[in-house]
Amino acid sequence: MAEGYATSPRGRRQRWISSATRSHQKSRPASGKLVGIQDIGAVDALWRLIKRTLHAGDFPRSEAYARRSLEIYDRLFGPTSPASVEVLAELGLALANQGRAEEASRVFDRAQAQMQGAVRWDVPLTLLGYRAYAAMADRKPDEAIALGQKALAMSEARRGDTYNLAFIWGTLGLAYRDGGRTDEALVAAEHS
Repeated sequence: MAEGYATSPRGRRQRWISSATRSHQKSRPASGKLVGIQDIGAVDALWRLIKRTLHAGDFPRSEAYARRSLEIYDRLFGPTSPASVEVLAELGLALANQGRAEEASRVFDRAQAQMQGAVRWDVPLTLLGYRAYAAMADRKPDEAIALGQKALAMSEARRGDTYNLAFIWGTLGLAYRDGGRTDEALVAAEHS
């Protein structure tokens, strides 16, 4: 049923909403708390802002957007829900890009612990790739290489493609370069 207007008994035009919109507004996650359209819209807008600011190199702003998104997820689904794993991964990446390796590691650990629930198959791959990047940024090429290779092995086992595969190859290339493994760095660069 489409949205429209109705006339009240007093003759005023009042907006009414479709039953689909009303049920969306009253949907409840496992926590039992109401999820409003404003929460859904805010999380969607914040996700796009997180990604755009990360790609633009505005890491403090990306961190702020990720923390705001996490507040909504934690309020709606609880602080241990797998629903927030992807946002935690992006927050960790923003922190790593600001040189805050220990804090990023704690965020990645939280994301890892919360992945016990239902998540898309490529989320663990993404998290490993981001951990590899954080290790590379923290000047730990051997750790970055091990994590990156583990992520690639996970991807090959699934025979799936993910938008983060090029990111992982690029991270491996930089880690190989930093580790003095030039030939492997060139191979990784070709894949990224």
